[in-house]
Amino acid sequence: MNNEGSKDVQVSRKIQVPSSVSSTECRQNLSEIISKVSLTGRRITIEHRGKGIAGLVPIQQLRLLEHLESQYPQEFSQLLGAVGAASMESEVSLSNTLRLLGKS
Repeated sequence: MNNEGSKDVQVSRKIQVPSSVSSTECRQNLSEIISKVSLTGRRITIEHRGKGIAGLVPIQQLRLLEHLESQYPQEFSQLLGAVGAASMESEVSLSNTLRLLGKS
């Protein structure tokens, strides 16, 4: 309580999470960036010279990918290949990926 008798209120602020950061910014602020990914569940792409080179994902999403890879190794491998091919020709989208897998 403060001097006036009213309760102190903790103000929560919205955590701003960028969709991407440069490799330099990541190196300088890694701890903060990891905390943001962990707290918000959002993914962040790490870029070098404007191109995505890696990503930070919440642990739950990594565990899901690992599970899918172990349960469906052939399909997972095909999906990774399709995503890689889609990223070479245009943006990676579900429709492009399904088209490359022959599922659309």
